[in-house]
Amino acid sequence: MPTILLAIVSPLLTTIIGFYFGQRAGAASGKAAKSEAEKERAQITSTLQAEQQDNALQVLRNKGLVDPPNS
Repeated sequence: MPTILLAIVSPLLTTIIGFYFGQRAGAASGKAAKSEAEKERAQITSTLQAEQQDNALQVLRNKGLVDPPNS
C-alpha cells in the first residue's frame, strides 16, 4: 500500500517542485533581460542627447553667437 501511494505522489511532487523552480528561473531571466534593455536604452538616449547638444552648439557657432573652440 505505501508503495502505491509513493508511486502516485512522487511524480506529482516532482512536477510541483519543477514548476516552482522553473518559474523562479524564468522570472530571473526576464528581470535580467529587462535590465539589459534599460541599460541599452539609457546608452542610446545619452548618445542622442550628446549629438543634439553638439548640433545646437554648431548652429550657435555658425551664427556667430558662440566663439569657436581654441580661439
